[in-house]
Amino acid sequence: MPTSARTPYVVGAATLACVLLAIPILESTFAAAPHTSSVVIFSLVTLVVMLVGGVWLMHAGDIHAEPATVFSWRPLVYIAVLASAWAMVIAETPHATYFLFALIGISQWLLPERTGAFVTLGLTVFTIVGQVFHHGASTGTVVGPLLIAVLMLAFMHMYRAMRFEALQKNAVIAELRDAQGQLVESEREKARITERERLGRDLHDTTAQSLSSVILRLGLAEEALDSGESAGALEHVRSASDATSEALSELRSAITHLTPKGSGPTRLEAALVRVAETARSRAVSNRRGTTPVIECRVAPDLPELNMTTATSLVRIVQSSLANALDHAHASRIEVRACAEGGEVHIDIEDDGRGFDVDEALLGPRGDSGGYGLGFVVQRSRELGGNAAIIAAPGDGALISVTIPVSQAPSDPPASPVSPH
Repeated sequence: MPTSARTPYVVGAATLACVLLAIPILESTFAAAPHTSSVVIFSLVTLVVMLVGGVWLMHAGDIHAEPATVFSWRPLVYIAVLASAWAMVIAETPHATYFLFALIGISQWLLPERTGAFVTLGLTVFTIVGQVFHHGASTGTVVGPLLIAVLMLAFMHMYRAMRFEALQKNAVIAELRDAQGQLVESEREKARITERERLGRDLHDTTAQSLSSVILRLGLAEEALDSGESAGALEHVRSASDATSEALSELRSAITHLTPKGSGPTRLEAALVRVAETARSRAVSNRRGTTPVIECRVAPDLPELNMTTATSLVRIVQSSLANALDHAHASRIEVRACAEGGEVHIDIEDDGRGFDVDEALLGPRGDSGGYGLGFVVQRSRELGGNAAIIAAPGDGALISVTIPVSQAPSDPPASPVSPH
């Protein structure tokens, strides 16, 4: 323990000892006793032994800020030498008994409780014998030291008990703070994971779709060049360039957390129509032959939607359209949105080649890496709703999403919903 932490205890003990050693000196001086000079000399010797021994114990590391719990031989030697010096004062005056308070306190502090109790008993007997031998037997020479010993033992026992309880409480508080810190860190990690998943979904539904379109258009441009159709190849390259710019814009939006913010039904309708037009435009560039028909029907009585709900609905439609066009190769897709009973319903139905729902959601590869149908279901559940997926191989597919508007977080309206 640092010396600065032990200094207050050493100073306090030395002050108390000086006061107790001054009592016999003052009593002898005022009484003009013939042994006054002896009392003064022996008291000063006792004081010097106490201070020099205290410095020795401090450098040896045997003086602590709390009562000792581990035995060391040095405090025993110190107490024995100090008691021997004090015995010379007892031989001169019975008032030296007051110093027993300090001597027992030092023993109880420097030694473990049980060892200190045995030493206290020895010092008490030593004092009584010295008093009786030099000053005669009386009630005071016997009862006085016993009373001092009992009081000091009781005081130090209560002090140790209170300190132990305080240390236990501090340990519990430290454990609680540690647990609280771990909980906070766990919540932060959970938030980080949630944010990564959100970014993954958004990138899949926006940037990844645009980049897929770029790859397809560049492939078509390469085929056109092989066929000698330079004009067609140039058109595909221009389309790929436009899709690349679109992907870059979407990526910047995701990085800066410029998430779509929604308000009323008109803005949601405009966003859904824009999603459908974008999907149709991509399908036209990526396919040869029939242009897919994408219809978007939004009921005029949709309730006001907050940012989180509107964003999720746009992303769900965006992902579902991409799945229907790229994987199911649908020629006709219908998007329907309506409100009923405090809930918003979104249906995306296509006439594509369909799929096995269980295999798509629970299979070893999931939904082409896990960012399509699985995230449609997850987004719906995050808003307190659900998603029903009805499909079969060769029979098309229907994705029906229901979101309770009352459970959606309430965010203030800001700007129109964007499909990107």
